[in-house]
Amino acid sequence: MIRLLPISLTVPALCLAACASLEKTADAPTIEADVTAMLMEWSSSLPEGRLEDFKAVYSTQPGFLWVERGLPLYRSVDELSVGVDDLVDQNAELNNTLTDIEVHALSPNAAAFNAQMTSDLRLAGFNITFDGVLTGIALKDGDTWTLYRGHLSEPPKRQDLPPEWAGQ
Repeated sequence: MIRLLPISLTVPALCLAACASLEKTADAPTIEADVTAMLMEWSSSLPEGRLEDFKAVYSTQPGFLWVERGLPLYRSVDELSVGVDDLVDQNAELNNTLTDIEVHALSPNAAAFNAQMTSDLRLAGFNITFDGVLTGIALKDGDTWTLYRGHLSEPPKRQDLPPEWAGQ
């Protein structure tokens, strides 16, 4: 009986936390629409030549991280800015197309997102097209939603999927 006491106290605490979380995200449809709009701005600004708008979408908060194919590429907006500037200096064209965007409000100032993404990079006469999945966390800074954490990766090949996922 004594062993069950911590569990019996934990369950109500978790229920209270879940209810508080639901209360915090009562404006979930607005958050989902705002974060989706931010992601669409991110995907359209660079190909449209709006470099500063592209950079402005990224969070300047401590803890920023951008990961691609499992490797942390940028740990600050300053690092990311240098990488973007290098692409622009090389006359690279980068088009990111997002589809199937899903946003889940976590709080009034945070949301998780995922989307299917196709990137097309044209540089020095060659083309690289990459189909993948974009996941991350968006934070609200004042009135503006920003990309705080991002991870871009390619989906596994069907033969690499666990058997229980193979039919999906």
